[in-house]
Amino acid sequence: MSEQRLTVMGQVQTVTKASATIRTATGTTTVAWDGGTAFLDTRAAKRANVRAGVCAVASTALVAPGEQRTGPEGADVVVWVLVSAPLDGHCPAVAPQAPGASGAARMVSGLVNKVQGSVVTLETIGVGRPTARLRIALANTVTIVETRDATSAVVRKGRCVVAVGTSPGTGRVLATSLTVSDAGRATCPR
Repeated sequence: MSEQRLTVMGQVQTVTKASATIRTATGTTTVAWDGGTAFLDTRAAKRANVRAGVCAVASTALVAPGEQRTGPEGADVVVWVLVSAPLDGHCPAVAPQAPGASGAARMVSGLVNKVQGSVVTLETIGVGRPTARLRIALANTVTIVETRDATSAVVRKGRCVVAVGTSPGTGRVLATSLTVSDAGRATCPR
């Protein structure tokens, strides 16, 4: 079976020397790392940090099953955004999710192409789908964070993780990068 590049997002439940169990929107996933894994810690950022040329991973607002929260021009409203420089020339890709699926927040990611007011246009590269353009709207209370270089010591129980890596189909992800942040509003985007 070939390896699949993907992103896992959730809250750290347990940590060992070279792996962590992450609670995601659909269950738990083990994320492992090695000497080639890049670790990034996050800090608060401003709307001005969401600009053309940076990568963005965003989470939409939680909605009731079957509903969708939209903003200007029908763009999905996002309540959490992580911005970073492209890694090896690429932005992380997230598995496609239907808007409002099962009442869960929807994940989107891509390269910021344009920002006009609160509307951000992303060039998305989803798992198993071609490049597309997607518009998101920054909520008035959006949390924006940016990354900085770190070590595996930043991976601790209760912190939020965005892991980009590969999976050989075993239910385990070998991370090429791990971005870690404190839980906002007592929960992690998943």
